[in-house]
Amino acid sequence: MPYAGLVSMSLSVDDTTMAIVFVTHRVTIKGRKLYPVYSEVAAGSAHGLVLGRRMELPKPEHHYHPSQPPEAPREIYAIVSIRIESVEVAS
Repeated sequence: MPYAGLVSMSLSVDDTTMAIVFVTHRVTIKGRKLYPVYSEVAAGSAHGLVLGRRMELPKPEHHYHPSQPPEAPREIYAIVSIRIESVEVAS
């Protein structure tokens, strides 16, 4: 959807549901930790949204010790569903 048609956006308090209303469509996104997605769309810097998880790899430690397991990747956000509905245009 083009940013020029963006009317409003909202994010649930628990960061699991985001609603984006365009002139002709309403997009509902469900997932986890959606605030980074909301921020990117609000800033006009989101180039596209897809289902899945965005992970952050741990930064390499300069003092890695072989007896300690490496740090696991951290989930930044996850999108589990995207629903697009047409908006009724008043005549």
